[in-house]
Amino acid sequence: MIRHMIPRLQVGRYSGSALTDDFGPDGDEVRGFGFCCQWFGILIEVCVGGVR
Repeated sequence: MIRHMIPRLQVGRYSGSALTDDFGPDGDEVRGFGFCCQWFGILIEVCVGGVR
């Protein structure tokens, strides 16, 4: 139970292919940054990204 008293924070980057693809020579790619906080069973995640 004591582990639920300490907040868990996670920060990282993500990337991958997009669901929408224009079938061009260069496929669409998604890149972004995410922040996650979990405490007492509540999870808050904030992500910012863009399609290139």
